[in-house]
Amino acid sequence: MITGYMYIVCFLSIHLGLICSIYFFSRYKGSLMVNMMMTMALAMVFGLSLGFFFGIVLHGDLLYSTLFSITFAGITGFILGIRLHVLASIEGLFSGIMAGMMGTMVVEMLTISEGAALLLISLLLLMGTTMFCIRHVLQETFSTFVQKYDYVLLVATCMLMLLTFWTFPFSNMENQPSPQHEENHHMMIGKEPSKEKKQACKADPNTYGGY
Repeated sequence: MITGYMYIVCFLSIHLGLICSIYFFSRYKGSLMVNMMMTMALAMVFGLSLGFFFGIVLHGDLLYSTLFSITFAGITGFILGIRLHVLASIEGLFSGIMAGMMGTMVVEMLTISEGAALLLISLLLLMGTTMFCIRHVLQETFSTFVQKYDYVLLVATCMLMLLTFWTFPFSNMENQPSPQHEENHHMMIGKEPSKEKKQACKADPNTYGGY
């Protein structure tokens, strides 16, 4: 279970670090509309992934899963846009909050295995969006390099998607018990026997085993 969580955390951290590195170390200066569109797209897929992730981790506890998802998704969206423009950072902030909240609510209505499938889809979408935005930034600054190795980047993206699909820890997440299920289980164990059952037990103790 912990291995599955670390896989998702490392996956999201690597993508966020890669995007921020490309932004900060390149001389990219696109138009405001393009910057806001890229920030919104990245913040949405990051927010969905974080919403699905916290919805699985805190399944059955909608309040805390929503709070964690909108907090981390909003911060991530703000970081993605702060290098480009102030308006882009605000766009990323609210896009991340909205996507994180939606992802958490969707997973809360599903089982953990179904939520894990949605998380995998969101991670693949995140990888594709990340590579598309990186290609756009590099095309503005290193146009000759991108035109020469455009198909190589496309093939590398497809291979990374297949690798993500192959290594995704489905089993670790499906084995996680739901907190609501555990609570109901403990309530059933600690439930007092009914009055009719007690009377029947007193009448025939061999049948019920006695109390």
